[in-house]
Amino acid sequence: MCRGPTFLVLLLIVLAAAYFELLPTNIVSGMALAMLLGFGLKALGDAIPVFNTFGGGALMCILGPALIVFSGLMPESFATLADDFYNELGFSEFVVTGLIVGSLLGMDRRLLVNV
Repeated sequence: MCRGPTFLVLLLIVLAAAYFELLPTNIVSGMALAMLLGFGLKALGDAIPVFNTFGGGALMCILGPALIVFSGLMPESFATLADDFYNELGFSEFVVTGLIVGSLLGMDRRLLVNV
């Protein structure tokens, strides 16, 4: 899913921009950073032999960014952008709204008319 050269080029561009603090604090750059880093870490976690038997991809997506920031490989703006993406820029509200609307649109029409 994320093993193509296009993915790697996009990942390197976004990581370089985050490292040199060129990413603006908005929902687009936050989503690009979260999606590309998440896909890459999931692929890495699923590829590790013993680690993948107990949810390696999901655990790597949780532990990877924390270790990257803690080790100093990325500047503090990396963590600030990720935190703002989920808390200040409204991504969590967007996801909850999407889930509710998707659930309502997926319901049978006759059930909604009878209520």
